Amino acid sequence: LKDGRVIAKLRCTIWPRELTLIRERLAAARLDDLLGDGNEVGLRCHIQYHDLYGMSVTAVDVDPAESLGALERKRIEIVERLRNEKLLEKNSQHSVPALPLRFGLVASRDTAGYKDFVTTIKASGYAITIYAADARVEGDSTESSVLRALRQLATLDLDVVVLLRGGGSRVSLSYMDN
Repeated sequence: LKDGRVIAKLRCTIWPRELTLIRERLAAARLDDLLGDGNEVGLRCHIQYHDLYGMSVTAVDVDPAESLGALERKRIEIVERLRNEKLLEKNSQHSVPALPLRFGLVASRDTAGYKDFVTTIKASGYAITIYAADARVEGDSTESSVLRALRQLATLDLDVVVLLRGGGSRVSLSYMDN
């Protein structure tokens, strides 16, 4: 990439046997979802040249540490941007009642985490009202979906807003970093 544009490409083949090994190593490092569009992956490759067929690149292994490093670099860049824009201190500028009664909830309604949160709040015995805004919390549309839900909740008089995301691999959780 140069200035956000692709300037060169090279095709890499991953044969089924190596793909199984790579997936196992990524799963062991809790990076199960890393093999997808837009993610950086540290692969060990064999490069071969054949007079008739030209150059070929074949992936034979993965370096989870390199891949995790790319995710961590992205997270550090985001935190630095938030620090430079003085956004890390925003929450401390707001007071929260000792017993918040009006909750905004940004979550995916079809998840166990959403159901657990709502069930727990309702079972608390307090007169808490939950205003839920459905959002995707994994995948490429996470950022736009969460921002849309937050804008929707911003029109209400709320005591707190909870952005809820359940468990998952480091990669699936990284969609929340922005």
